[in-house]
Amino acid sequence: MSPVRTFIAVEISQDVRLNIERWVRSLRHKVSGVKWVETHNLHVTLKFLGDVAADEVPKITDVIMKAVAQAEPFELEFFGCGAFPNAKAPRTLWVGCRDGAEPLTRIVSIIDGVLAQHGFPKETRPFSPHLTIGRAKHKVADMTALLVAKQSELFGKCRVTETVLFSSNLTPSGPVYKKLADLPLR
Repeated sequence: MSPVRTFIAVEISQDVRLNIERWVRSLRHKVSGVKWVETHNLHVTLKFLGDVAADEVPKITDVIMKAVAQAEPFELEFFGCGAFPNAKAPRTLWVGCRDGAEPLTRIVSIIDGVLAQHGFPKETRPFSPHLTIGRAKHKVADMTALLVAKQSELFGKCRVTETVLFSSNLTPSGPVYKKLADLPLR
């Protein structure tokens, strides 16, 4: 069996998707050289697992399910925006998470800890709660002005009651995500 490229994420509400889609639609006309995330693919990545042996997926699912069941459901607010490494030389464009970022960060820590016991490397960088909306395909012009205009924008809230294990199949037209398991919080 071939390996399955996997990641753990939080899905977002349709309202948040539509609010972000409206903004991204306006950016498409102002910024070139960015591969925008398709609206239906928007999510908050908690941990990228990479290639997992297909026969290991059920075991990993069980481990993650037990881990996230320790966490209480919470509200997650999508607020502001930015770019990694910065707006002057953006590589990744994102919408931020404000209220709810702390419980989300705790869940990431729990997941990282239990998966480290099963051979997955721990993250070396601190978790920065965000939702990726686009990636620069090559050097993109300074986006400071465009991002400053939305730094105080509320894109909406959603109730987080579960995390999701996804597979990711990379295709020439973009990634195709498939839900492998819902992983409910307490």
